[in-house]
Amino acid sequence: MNKKDRREAAQLRSEARTLRSAQEQLALLDEKLGVGTGAVKERKRLKAIIEHEKLHEKAQKEQDEQPELKKKFKKGKRRGSG
Repeated sequence: MNKKDRREAAQLRSEARTLRSAQEQLALLDEKLGVGTGAVKERKRLKAIIEHEKLHEKAQKEQDEQPELKKKFKKGKRRGSG
């Protein structure tokens, strides 16, 4: 395998990685290395991403469930102005 082949293989692996979610990547690590074994920093990073996504989804869901607050606090509809 020459340098060009290695570079192309690395590019393909990189592209495949970008298509996987953090949860999928964590599952792949578990499959390859064993559950919770190895890649400690990468696992920590992936878990932080997953947790951030969950919190973001939860906040978005709560915001969507309270549309009356959006109407109440629209710009320009303040009491006592004018």
